[in-house]
Amino acid sequence: MTDPLWPPTPSITDGYILHFDVAGLPAPQGSKKAFVNPRTHRAIIVNDNPTTLRSWRQDVIEAAKHARGTSAPLDASLALLVTFWLPRLQAHYGTKGLKPNAPTYSRSKPDIDKLLRAVMDALTIAGVWTDDARVARVTMEKMYSETPGCAVTITLLDK
Repeated sequence: MTDPLWPPTPSITDGYILHFDVAGLPAPQGSKKAFVNPRTHRAIIVNDNPTTLRSWRQDVIEAAKHARGTSAPLDASLALLVTFWLPRLQAHYGTKGLKPNAPTYSRSKPDIDKLLRAVMDALTIAGVWTDDARVARVTMEKMYSETPGCAVTITLLDK
């Protein structure tokens, strides 16, 4: 995926570590729902969108593992930059193509914090970092694109 705004200038530090793109429709990590199994009397916790989340998370995990290679999990203060590209709404198009007043940034669901949560959990599962608590700075945006997906850049803040 290419976007004129991405990748950002590594001005956070020049400790650029990892950048990769993920193709596909970004899925939010929604709320958790809990219930008690009447037979076992045990609590069961599930995501409210397990099918789309599972597929999206797996795509992010595979892309992260490929970009990471065999390097050890990061264990330092990190900055995370994520751009989500969502498909445009039909209302953005007219008879002559994209309307001139069509917005660049998405202002509709899914919520950006839930999209971020899904990506950060996937990066933890992929072994990119030892814990997502290592992320001390986050920059994220949600834009429209003909090709949905996301771009992830991780930079080192300090050792």
